[in-house]
Amino acid sequence: MTLTLCTNCGFALAEEGTDRHSRLSKLDAIIASLTAERQKLQAESDAMAYPILSLPTEITSEIFRRWCTRRSRSHPHPSKGPLLLAQICHRWRQIALHTPELWRDPHFTDGSSVDLFNLWLDRSGNLPLDLELYSRDSALTGPLVEASIARSHRWQDVKFTLSPTFYSTLDLRKVSFPVLRSISLKNLFSGEILGAGIVLNAPLLREAHICTPADLLPPQITSLTLESTIELTECIRVLRGCPNLVKLAVSTSGQAHVHTDPLTLPALESLECNLPTTPILEHLTLPLPRRLGVTGAVQPEHAVALKNFTRRSACPLHSLSITVEDVEIETFASCLTAVPESVSDLEVVDLIPGYLLAAMQRPEILPHPQILRTRFQGLGDTEYQDLIDAARIRLSPAPPRVALEGFTLHIDLHGSLISPRDLPTVTKMAQFRALAAAGLKIKFTIWGSQRTKTARVVLDSWTK
Repeated sequence: MTLTLCTNCGFALAEEGTDRHSRLSKLDAIIASLTAERQKLQAESDAMAYPILSLPTEITSEIFRRWCTRRSRSHPHPSKGPLLLAQICHRWRQIALHTPELWRDPHFTDGSSVDLFNLWLDRSGNLPLDLELYSRDSALTGPLVEASIARSHRWQDVKFTLSPTFYSTLDLRKVSFPVLRSISLKNLFSGEILGAGIVLNAPLLREAHICTPADLLPPQITSLTLESTIELTECIRVLRGCPNLVKLAVSTSGQAHVHTDPLTLPALESLECNLPTTPILEHLTLPLPRRLGVTGAVQPEHAVALKNFTRRSACPLHSLSITVEDVEIETFASCLTAVPESVSDLEVVDLIPGYLLAAMQRPEILPHPQILRTRFQGLGDTEYQDLIDAARIRLSPAPPRVALEGFTLHIDLHGSLISPRDLPTVTKMAQFRALAAAGLKIKFTIWGSQRTKTARVVLDSWTK
């Protein structure tokens, strides 16, 4: 009996195993070749000298300082400022971490890590600090403010936007600010602020924005903003201690509790006030103001107050800005009549264009304005025509009026994009260009929403 060897019980498997070993050997050879190539390329890469990395540390640090704008370096975000630079390579990281100027102006908000905040401030070395804190929650605010106050000797420009309950507990009487130049204490909400007030021991302080009564402000302050949470009586008391003010913005509330003679601020050049809630004009005499800004729903009595103020001050007013919420045409005209003839720069915000046209037609109103600035929330075809006519009337006026030299039109839109329907018609644009051709300097800009900050310059003959 003859036995036949079965070739299906192992020989085929042996052949397949041989093929696999052969394939594995080839793959090992390929891997070895690729590994060798990788090592060669890595060695070449390591030996490569990038020009930027060959710069001296001092020059690289200066480049970092110039590249990082204040806005980009202030927010602790991995894709911005010094945190982005620190991710590029080891050398750049070391340079960024040891360049104090990149860390001297932090901007922190609710939810920010106190440890990160302290680390950020430590990296700023001993440089003066520009701090900005924004918080809705007093419990979260406390640790950040405490960390800031621990470095009060380095405060230079400081902005706090906090809740009124936190300000009520903020006491800076025993804190010294040897290099502080400006401080802003804004109220996040409209609540009343109670407490002992804030005393600022700051010999270099020149600018303050406060929302809480101050027991004492350094007399050398030149710029002051008082918010509506401060009553008028308190405002007047604070102003008596600031004889060197050059710029003042007041939106305080209420009437003065006692009658006082008008307060004279001999150096004040710019005043902004809210007429309906702040009868501050009745309590001030200003020999040198060059700019006056008023906002709110103008009433007939405000025209009287304005006239008495300008007569009492005998001021050389140069610039007037009026932001109008609700006004009658005769009331608006009365206010302009009360303005001295020295005004050559007039700005109107949110006024009905027809009212401006009617005012410009009256010869007794502002005979000498050379610049007319306007700002609106959007205009229709008729309103554009009223503005064009108002500018045309003053472009070639009869003596003793002075010809209008410049006209700006600023349109604010609520939408994120600027569409063709937001633009004036072809006919209206032709009239604007005709005014420019006649010699009037025009700057016409349309802005989108504040979030997108898109802008379109429709016409600009101002810079030509």
